[in-house]
Amino acid sequence: MKELGYGKDYKYPHNFPQAKVEQTFLPEELENRKYYQPTQRGFEKIISERLELDDKNKGK
Repeated sequence: MKELGYGKDYKYPHNFPQAKVEQTFLPEELENRKYYQPTQRGFEKIISERLELDDKNKGK
């Protein structure tokens, strides 16, 4: 598969601080959509806060 170029530009998240990497695998027409909207209850509230922080750090 490597000979065909699969994974050529892949960035392994565990090699980066906080295991986060800016990369996308979606077609352009599907990028920048919200596919998950956590509630403000229970653990989903924490997930929501983390997603907001990620968006802020990306400059959105």
